[in-house]
Amino acid sequence: MMVQSCILLLSLAILAALASPKVLATSVVKVYLEPSTYVFSPENASVGTLFNVTVWISSETYPFNLMLWQIYIEFNNTMIMPVFYDSEAWGETIPTLWPNDDMGGRNFDTNYVFYGKSGGIIAKPFYYDRGGGLGGLKHCDTLISNAVVNAPKILCVIEFNITAVPSDGALSCALSINNDKTFLRDSDGPIPYEVVKENGTYTFVPEFSVVVLLATLTAASIATKIPKKKLYSQK
Repeated sequence: MMVQSCILLLSLAILAALASPKVLATSVVKVYLEPSTYVFSPENASVGTLFNVTVWISSETYPFNLMLWQIYIEFNNTMIMPVFYDSEAWGETIPTLWPNDDMGGRNFDTNYVFYGKSGGIIAKPFYYDRGGGLGGLKHCDTLISNAVVNAPKILCVIEFNITAVPSDGALSCALSINNDKTFLRDSDGPIPYEVVKENGTYTFVPEFSVVVLLATLTAASIATKIPKKKLYSQK
């Protein structure tokens, strides 16, 4: 009788395991900046120079569903600041991020993850002064049902303004998105994949350090990319 009971329990356990939904532990969805490194010098920038930081999403396995994303990025606000403008959609001054109902909505770029989609809401972007030289930006877009993601896509674009240049040494800070305020959701809740959030960096070097810095980055096999100066707001 005891043997039969053990066999029955084992059979039930096997059936329960087979019926349980499987989460692919090796499947990773990545949220990252492209490029990840923003390097400026007096040769290509000064106080007042604008540049875009673009947040992307990609996966090891396609397709996957996405209904909502939120990005929260922190940075040193004594070095760089978001660009503000008077929004007609919100009736107040807000930071310049895309997607943006004042500037093309979800159709600002064909690579946008919700390009061409309707319904839901593009949230109002918020800027936070955390004190001690720390600033933050939050942006979000929500659909009313899942979109299917089949390739790397843009989540958002942020326009920054350089507000300080070094007189000696370099100015550098993290562009940090690896936090619990950056998240991805589908219609059932958090997407059923491991989400890896990769930070970027911003650096402004004095002219005499450019050659040394680039040599160091090359030796370390770090891909340094100078962002294009063309901005969405300049189209």
